[in-house]
Amino acid sequence: MRLEPFQLERWMTTYETKVQWDIAESGIFPMSMQEIMDLLPEEERQRTLQQLLDLRLGYSEACGSAELRGLIADTYENTSIDDVLITTGAIEANFLLFNELLSPGDRVVVVEPAYQQLRSVPAAIGCEVALWRLRQNGGFRFDLDDLYALAPPVRA
Repeated sequence: MRLEPFQLERWMTTYETKVQWDIAESGIFPMSMQEIMDLLPEEERQRTLQQLLDLRLGYSEACGSAELRGLIADTYENTSIDDVLITTGAIEANFLLFNELLSPGDRVVVVEPAYQQLRSVPAAIGCEVALWRLRQNGGFRFDLDDLYALAPPVRA
């Protein structure tokens, strides 16, 4: 079935968000602000709510605010704010990582079906993209023999 762009949008709107079980989601189920506030100890909720109400919404530093990077760095040993980079979702993080690690001609094995960007960005870099596909006849499990065929050992 080939769908025109407007049909695809309508199809995605119908089936992407109105399902009981979304097995194709690339993120987590979104939480309400109330659910997030409820995770805090009760004595911190009012102060945190006031901080949120006073928060000015606008652009921050491209790499993430120093405050946020500092809070994240503090959760790791031997990590400073200069070791933390905040991205606008996984798509930006993947893009930066792929462009840092991959070179034209590299072979990349990508699971299929998966997040489309996982194959399109390496292809745009000039990588050879091999799709490791789920098999219906295998109970929708990945076959390791298929992986070995797609990623043979590198000879030195």
